[in-house]
Amino acid sequence: MWSNWSAVRGQASGTWVVRTRRPLFRSRPGQVLLGSTIVLIGVALALPFVPFAGVFGFVPSPAALVADIGGITVLDVTATEWTKRRLSVTGP
Repeated sequence: MWSNWSAVRGQASGTWVVRTRRPLFRSRPGQVLLGSTIVLIGVALALPFVPFAGVFGFVPSPAALVADIGGITVLDVTATEWTKRRLSVTGP
């Protein structure tokens, strides 16, 4: 079993995209969101390396898997941003 940090990645990236109507890279997140995301992903990545990881069955993910999940994240964020732009209604 691996640590399933890809689920954390999915939730974090989704939150960043849908938090505002503005494009992702033109809207800075608040300090709490930025800090909590960094801590959350850091903890999720570190879990397989802590001494008690074996108790929960966590093992480090292979580098190829991490790279694949990174690519999927980019595609996920791109698709979500595109959908957000298509469905966004301009209003007050």
